[in-house]
Amino acid sequence: MSKFSMTAAATAVVIGGMIASAVSASAALNLPTQSQSYMFNTNLKLGSRGTDVMNLQKVLNGWPQTRVAESGAGSPGMETSTFGPATRAAVNKFQALHLAELGITAPTGNVFAGTRALLNQAGNGTVSTNPGTTPTTTGPVTAMLSASQPTGMIAQGQSGARLADITFTGNGTVTSVQLQRTGVSSDTTLVNVYLYDGNTRITDSASVITGGFINFNAPTGLFTVNGSRTITVRADILSGSNGQAVGVKLNSVTAGGVASTFTNVMGNTLQISSATTASVNLATLTTSAATVDAGTQAYNVWEGSATVSTRDVNLKAATFKFVGSAPVDFATNLNLYVDGVKVAGPSMINAANNNKITFDLGATPYLLKTGTHTINVRGDIVKGSNRTITFSVENVADLMLEDSSLSGVNVSATVNSVALTQSNSTYRTITVNKGSVTVNVDPAFVTNKVTGGATNVPVGQFTLRAYGEDVKVQTLNVTFATTTVTTLNNVSLYVNGGQVGTSQNFTVAAATAGGLTYTLGSSLIIPANTTVTLTVKADIVNASNAAYTSGTIATVVGGASNNAQGQNSNELVSVASSAVTGNVLTVSSGAGTFARTSGFTAVSAAPNTNGVKIGSFTIQANSAEDIRVNSIGVNPVVSGSPFVQTNISNLTVKSGNTVVGTPVGNPAAGTSTFSFSDIVVPANSTKTFDVYADFGGATSGTVTTAMDITYRGSISNTTTISAASGVAITAAAATLSASTLAASSPVAQYVVGGSTFGVATFTLKTASAGTVATVRELRFSTTGTDAIESITVGGVTAPVVSATSTVSGLSIVVGSSGTDVPVTVKYSGFQNSATGGSLQTSIASTVVTLSYVEATSGSGNVITNGTLVSSNAMKLVASKPVITVGAGNTDTLVLGAENKVGEFTVAADANGKISLSTTSLSLSAVGVTAVEFSSARVADGNTTISGSSVTGSSTMVVTFSPAYEIQAGQSKTFSVYAVVAGTAQSSITPYVTSRLTSGLTFNWKDVIGGDTAQTGSSIYNFPTSSFTTKR
Repeated sequence: MSKFSMTAAATAVVIGGMIASAVSASAALNLPTQSQSYMFNTNLKLGSRGTDVMNLQKVLNGWPQTRVAESGAGSPGMETSTFGPATRAAVNKFQALHLAELGITAPTGNVFAGTRALLNQAGNGTVSTNPGTTPTTTGPVTAMLSASQPTGMIAQGQSGARLADITFTGNGTVTSVQLQRTGVSSDTTLVNVYLYDGNTRITDSASVITGGFINFNAPTGLFTVNGSRTITVRADILSGSNGQAVGVKLNSVTAGGVASTFTNVMGNTLQISSATTASVNLATLTTSAATVDAGTQAYNVWEGSATVSTRDVNLKAATFKFVGSAPVDFATNLNLYVDGVKVAGPSMINAANNNKITFDLGATPYLLKTGTHTINVRGDIVKGSNRTITFSVENVADLMLEDSSLSGVNVSATVNSVALTQSNSTYRTITVNKGSVTVNVDPAFVTNKVTGGATNVPVGQFTLRAYGEDVKVQTLNVTFATTTVTTLNNVSLYVNGGQVGTSQNFTVAAATAGGLTYTLGSSLIIPANTTVTLTVKADIVNASNAAYTSGTIATVVGGASNNAQGQNSNELVSVASSAVTGNVLTVSSGAGTFARTSGFTAVSAAPNTNGVKIGSFTIQANSAEDIRVNSIGVNPVVSGSPFVQTNISNLTVKSGNTVVGTPVGNPAAGTSTFSFSDIVVPANSTKTFDVYADFGGATSGTVTTAMDITYRGSISNTTTISAASGVAITAAAATLSASTLAASSPVAQYVVGGSTFGVATFTLKTASAGTVATVRELRFSTTGTDAIESITVGGVTAPVVSATSTVSGLSIVVGSSGTDVPVTVKYSGFQNSATGGSLQTSIASTVVTLSYVEATSGSGNVITNGTLVSSNAMKLVASKPVITVGAGNTDTLVLGAENKVGEFTVAADANGKISLSTTSLSLSAVGVTAVEFSSARVADGNTTISGSSVTGSSTMVVTFSPAYEIQAGQSKTFSVYAVVAGTAQSSITPYVTSRLTSGLTFNWKDVIGGDTAQTGSSIYNFPTSSFTTKR
């Protein structure tokens, strides 16, 4: 693979305040070629937009040394169509590596002929030795007729008639195309022949020469093919040629000096008619010269008054030719307007297409109704000072005006009733006046505060935009409108982040003399149509370098005339001759707010309690700067006998869990000071400091803690002392409130013998707010002889002896808000059950009652409470059923026949078998009138269960005689069938629903537990869901 040779270069050019860093390279540095085929035929520079810019960024991103950006906009894969400062910097890097090849001594940042030539050959593996010559991409190109071709009629005298569409495939630049006229017609029938890409004309007009040949030639390329490209052949048709038939065929194509091969590329022969078309006549255009200030927006560069007659026309495209001494990018936002309404654009002048600009309305042409319309081309004038601008319509086909009733027939516009030509369609010559620069407050600079003592901080920001030409700003005046502030040190100017001019100190005397004047030399050249950002920075200190703590500052730029020069016109320009005042900034210091912590309120604490929180305070830093805290004073004031100063000890300050400073073992009356290394509180953040102490044995009295805090601003270094008062913390012996049964406790239900079950949750709490106690012992009583073997609380298990149990050795902390304490019991087992045991008969009611609570508070004071509170009553059985109801929705209801109308499943606990005696179902129907249920039966699957019977209609009672036994751990599904009779309602799909009536009608027996009769009323979660036939 061949590579670029590179030349060592190291230079830096300051343009518009931006330092464009040149690439330093050794002579041996090479760049590999790329597999790309982009062609750059248009000059590009800062402010250019379009596909060429995006392709330029892609090529530059192909080499690490010239990458536009590493991430975000402009980075590989995220190329944009805007030539901004980052693209210009990348071009500078590329040029710095090719100074000798380009014949320059320093990068320019512009992609003109020499740079374009080098970039164009980057994908070919060669470097041009003549960078002024644009290379031609070569490669095989073939041609064929496109699938869609014009057919039917064209009109005599029409412009831009579509004759054929030819598709070229391959890769290469086509430099020559020869067509030949076909059909029964004369050479003069085709007045002008053009090649179009869509609605854009890409060649000048060609004539038909002897033999019917039509030749298009361009050594630098007519058009480029990269894959596939369809070219349309159009022609202006001679007036009076009706009755003739005309077409075109392709004779030859040359791409890169190589003739292409193809066969029989001939368009249809089209009949020329004498149809009467619509007409469009332009009034004589204004030709008197005009001038325009650079920076003028939406300025008319071409205007015509068009009268549409006979019928409406569709404006499909308009192409204008630019001539003049102004650069092709003299304007941005070039748009096409009709009667003041924008109909197309923005578009750009294409230097590669002979300085033409096309507005293609595509598939949505603009309807010009009969009558008179004003057509304008408007743009924002951004360049071209002391240069001229002229626009015209080069050929009649350039105004693509299709007759609204004759598809494909374009009307030939006239000017003052004569054929349109470039001469009579030329608008006035416009001269751009000398360049200008606008200065505005930067809307992105929203700061309204500045910290006293800060250094080199922005105090104002402005945007400067040049129009017409590059403008060199030679001097700038800066002053300040202030209150309180009388001096500012090291006032500096930065343009796009780089400093320009020399730092100066501002004083009131300087303001009186007109402010500070900065001599910039050549360090601030603002390219035409480019915006740079001017930032003014300063130290917010006085003449003694002490920080300001108050006042306001507003930066004022301007007040000078003829302080700049246009780089093309060489004329003097005034930049900010009228002063522009920036944001008013308020000077602030690092003062914060300090107060008792919100939510810390008066509470009680038990005597002999360690680590009582007696105060909590919060400091908040404002937005100006971080603050640094290094000293805290704590003053715990005691009140009320017998609470005296010696009742508190181990005074401690914490931030979170971190001890701050050194605890004071026996604090004396007054303030104890805690000193420590700086604790930083970031701007707009808070920090909380809590005060703790150990309480002695006093049973009454209060302590109220105050705090003062010393801190300073991280930037301003201003020291502040703030103080805040606390709330009274009362010493009070803790007492226990009556215990209660928590709402989360289990409801009354069946429990199985031999199981462990969380029978209740009791809420324990102290009586006074803020007090705490530690529960050491709980006592319980139980009902149900021998029903419960043991009780477990907090991981401690105690046996039940003579219906009582004492659980001791606990350590459960409770406070005034209450603590929920779960209680678990182990039930006794039954004979012949899976778990084993001695019980023989189920027990109708077992209750656990909390009868006594013993706790300690402080350093060991014992407190008790004997209020009784009981669990819900549980029924102890050897086994129990679990019942579910089938959803159904599988069988379609058939009236007058037997249907499954219900289904439920009964499962026996694994501990022992049960038996089912009776239950009942409630039935209802939807979509059936006069419904009746009869001949009901209960089945296992579809087999009727022996000894079972079903009685009733809408309420059915299911009876098993003898009772139906279900073995331990087994289940049985019962299906209920009945004949459903009635009349179906129209438009409603009939269905039946059923559910178990209630737990009270579900009768079962605890077989092992003494075969005792039970109901479903205590079955936990007895089902309420329904069975439904299919709808």
